[in-house]
Amino acid sequence: GEMLAIGTQGGRIKILNVATKHLRLDVAGHNDIVRCVSMAPDGSCIASASNDCSAKIWSARTGEEMYRLRGHTGRDGCICRMNLVGQVVSVNDTCPITGHGSFVTSVAFSPTGRSLATGGADRTVLLWGVDSWQVMHRLKNHSGTVWTVSFSPDGETIASAGDDQRVLIWSTSTGDVVQTLLGHSDLVRSVAFSPDGTTLASGSHDRSVRVRNAVTGASRHMLQGHRDNVRAVVFSPDGLMLVSCSFDMALRVWDAASGELIHLKRGHDGLHGCICDVRVGFIGFNPHPDCPVIGHHAAVTSVAFSPDGSLLASGSYDGIVKVWDRATWTLQVRIAMGSADQVNTLSFGLDWMTEEMKIAFAMGLDDRLGAASRIRGLDSEVAKLVMECL
Repeated sequence: GEMLAIGTQGGRIKILNVATKHLRLDVAGHNDIVRCVSMAPDGSCIASASNDCSAKIWSARTGEEMYRLRGHTGRDGCICRMNLVGQVVSVNDTCPITGHGSFVTSVAFSPTGRSLATGGADRTVLLWGVDSWQVMHRLKNHSGTVWTVSFSPDGETIASAGDDQRVLIWSTSTGDVVQTLLGHSDLVRSVAFSPDGTTLASGSHDRSVRVRNAVTGASRHMLQGHRDNVRAVVFSPDGLMLVSCSFDMALRVWDAASGELIHLKRGHDGLHGCICDVRVGFIGFNPHPDCPVIGHHAAVTSVAFSPDGSLLASGSYDGIVKVWDRATWTLQVRIAMGSADQVNTLSFGLDWMTEEMKIAFAMGLDDRLGAASRIRGLDSEVAKLVMECL
């Protein structure tokens, strides 16, 4: 089974069971915008990054906060000097807080799940050890906000990018920069490695996607076509496709090898066949029941492939998560978060439930008593959670 973690503009963390379309968890995770979520490789927990200057680790089973990687806020033990609007003026070397000095914008688990990378508006990337939740490396080389971090498939390098228009590749063992990639003419919002680790894609507010050799930095493709900022890029698990999404409300699917556009999922822009009432700034969007367009009606902020590559999820400022079948590009799932809770970030992961628990869950759709009998002997906390989900 596959779970989809969702982070929203309203600070909430949600987990959707894609097969059943059941929203398994919905927690008020942060006091500010959730910028990024990342599910651990085994599906046991979720990491989230927020404008409240913290990153948090959540149990995927219960939704309970497991760890909080605190930032410098002048509260909760922070002894740093702050300005009148609550921003760090200077970090005190004796401060017990080891997190970021400003908004935490990005988060990613390593392929093994043994480490976690976070990026922030304080221009740093922090590499955390999961066993101790201590900072192993504090990576400093960016000259502006770091908007995105991504591990290579072998876990030996991290790519990061942000306001300074550069993509930096770091060694996870030494913390040194091993590659600096230039070429974008505006901030870089997303980076992604191909599954074999040989290729790196980056999406930018210059409306382009650049595809490069991850080892040499040599350019392979510059993909153009988006009419607004590119917000996210992702490779399919088999490495054959690269998907980008944009503030132009569109999803573009590219052939990863040739760079050719192989599918375009347009949004409700009042153009290109859309017959909806679309007003300035997309305020007061009035869908037409016969409109042939089935895409989003606001900026598409995040895309994620399911682990088996059969599904692609997209999230948008329209407050809707859509899940598409990769083979046909038909809409399989549509879940509304509410227009007041815009979708910022998505991350697919494996289901943490055991086979016995899944059987109990399935039985419970028709027979709660039967399901109850099947989960006897399970951990009481887990059994209670399963029954709550039925």
